[in-house]
Amino acid sequence: MHPITFFVQDATIDALVERFGCYLEQLDRSQKIQVRVLLTNFLMGQDLMSENYTIGDAWQDSSLHLLTSDDAVVEVADILEHLTIAQAEGLLSALQEQCTLGNARLKTAVESMTDSLVQHGVPHELATVAVEIFKEVDPVRDRTTEEQAIINQLHHFVVK
Repeated sequence: MHPITFFVQDATIDALVERFGCYLEQLDRSQKIQVRVLLTNFLMGQDLMSENYTIGDAWQDSSLHLLTSDDAVVEVADILEHLTIAQAEGLLSALQEQCTLGNARLKTAVESMTDSLVQHGVPHELATVAVEIFKEVDPVRDRTTEEQAIINQLHHFVVK
């Protein structure tokens, strides 16, 4: 995965990266999708309406229908106040990569289940092995004694 500045770099993008990280890692998946909607509406407005269509106009048009109130997304829009088409295209490319391959991609069922167990206090290694048993072993065969012992350990954490 590439940092945002791989796709586009100038003072505006540098300000965005300084605030939200070189991968915009301080934004979650939902926020990144909202920024993508904002950028797409900006590009469409520039193309269909005029070069005077701003990121503020795109924010107003987007928030009427698609965006939820989110302080971070508003801050992104503020930073991108004088956005150009080239900047928007570069940011869209970067966000597309992040939403499909990077830190904002959808988690697999195994990752989601593991994260949920860890949030409930299960050590990561135990959660990972237990989820593998649930997903890979249980559908095809009975558990071994060792596998059942791992699941029993998991239950001790979850039932606490």
